Amino acid sequence: RDWSSDVCSSDLSREDHGAEVRCEVRHEALMDSEPLKQAANLNIHYAPRIEISELPSSELSEGDSVTLRCSAPANPPAQITWRREGTGEQVSDQPELILPALKRSQADTYVCQAKNSLGLSAPKKIPLSVHYDPVVKSIGSTNEVSLMLADSTTLTCTAEGSPVPTYRRSEERRVGKECRSR
Repeated sequence: RDWSSDVCSSDLSREDHGAEVRCEVRHEALMDSEPLKQAANLNIHYAPRIEISELPSSELSEGDSVTLRCSAPANPPAQITWRREGTGEQVSDQPELILPALKRSQADTYVCQAKNSLGLSAPKKIPLSVHYDPVVKSIGSTNEVSLMLADSTTLTCTAEGSPVPTYRRSEERRVGKECRSR
């Protein structure tokens, strides 16, 4: 018996997963017949890598619906998780994170990550800003400010909104005195 073999070596990557490799043998004893052929598919194992298919609009408002999509090609398949960066809370273990009616409290950076037996992907972060109308939180420490005649005071107006609101002060006076801004 005489044996012969041919070795082919190549650096393989994740893109080679599923590719077909073939071996073809020719020999004078086969005469005019077709060469002998054998094929196999490559099963390349690799850790996940996160891909974000689309980013949400930067103009999201309260009540809007948003879907964040994350895929993680890997072999063996990977488990995907979504979490909020600000709280660390895990919010989903599905490729799609669906937020049907946004609330201002959901504004945060959302992080997608995937894991399989070969490793943990680098996290991908998606900032989510939720616009909402401004709300005046307080004027001074109470709704009524009591002062003695000739006292001076400083009143602080606090408001909340996204984007951050601008301030303009007005007051009702019975006597025509001006209020000076400092």
